[in-house]
Amino acid sequence: MSRSYRSCFALSTLVAACSSSDPAQPSPDGITFSMVAQLEAGKEVHLCQYVQMPTSADGEIWVSGRSHQYNAGSHHYGLYRTTIDSLPDGFDFNQPQDCWGPTDPMKYTTDFIVLEQTQRASVDFPEGVGLRFKSGEILMVQLHALNPQAVAADATLDVELKTVAKSKVVSEMSLLQFYDPFIYVPPQADAKAGMRCQIPNDLTLMEGNGHFHLKGVDFQAFLDPPQGDRATISFLESTDWEHPQQYQGTMSIPAGSHVRFQCQYRNPDARPYIQGQDKFENEMCMFWGYAYPAPADRMAINCAGPYGDEFGVGTKTCAETTACLQLCPAGEAPSFGVAGRVDVGPCFQKCMVESCPNADALVARQNRCIQMQCQAECAAGDCASCAIAKCADEVTACQTAACN
Repeated sequence: MSRSYRSCFALSTLVAACSSSDPAQPSPDGITFSMVAQLEAGKEVHLCQYVQMPTSADGEIWVSGRSHQYNAGSHHYGLYRTTIDSLPDGFDFNQPQDCWGPTDPMKYTTDFIVLEQTQRASVDFPEGVGLRFKSGEILMVQLHALNPQAVAADATLDVELKTVAKSKVVSEMSLLQFYDPFIYVPPQADAKAGMRCQIPNDLTLMEGNGHFHLKGVDFQAFLDPPQGDRATISFLESTDWEHPQQYQGTMSIPAGSHVRFQCQYRNPDARPYIQGQDKFENEMCMFWGYAYPAPADRMAINCAGPYGDEFGVGTKTCAETTACLQLCPAGEAPSFGVAGRVDVGPCFQKCMVESCPNADALVARQNRCIQMQCQAECAAGDCASCAIAKCADEVTACQTAACN
């Protein structure tokens, strides 16, 4: 019989009998995590709880699939990797806390492993494909639980990670996570956001998902081939932010292809919305999916650095976008600390969204050169002179480029 790692919690009273600080042990039957929360009538919460993977002699645990089930009312659950090898002071395993409360347990999370908005699902990876974890790795389980009833009720979640022997894994699975850091939805208007992500090596996509918030009305993802015309027919479309459509299948993606996705918004309010985490206060535009074999470059997995472009959906050239960005308050440039939590100011977002699609790569190339070559000069207030002297090619390409 397999030994599983289980945890239970209630919002008002923790159930000590359900708590354990020991990691699960690997078994052919998989690894399970469970949560139970007692919610007051009309209550909505995001609860986070640290859990730990099993230990193994060789330092690795391999997962070949997953399943979950939560009861009606809850919106989603997530399973995240973290940056920690041991729990910081003030935290314990199996003890739920408000995800963005005073202790901010989410500050130690990085990539999510699973983010599900369906009440139940079961996914098996192809034979020989596995998702790697470290022995004893600390993970975060997040539950977005709602109780729409007029009386108190339990929110429940059961998760299983299906394990496979390392000797049977021939290809490593990765989770592509493409997050658009630039969104601007004007007051009382329709708007669009999107980005394009280059795929550096041959991949097989086996699941694809899109995500936006309450002002989102349509999500589409396209696969543009390495050469030739851009795709005109999407492989994934969704119009429901709470119950999004998924791509399920096996899609071959040749090296040099691009996954391009866009979100449409409709804003009846008298205020604008920008990119951020809060579904009431901000918007999102995101694509993620399971693919194998895993790209060797982590930046490709997150569509970072040179792999991401075409953030703009407007008509401003690179020169006009640069001029716009120069007027933004200091400190608004993107800060990519934790995956899925990008700190970037509203002025910077608006400028980038209003650029034309081909301007963004030129803006990024110019800015990367300036950041690398002109740190001291920019700190002293002489950024422009240094840029002309040390990044002449990049500046010239930006200033002379037209939209196309």
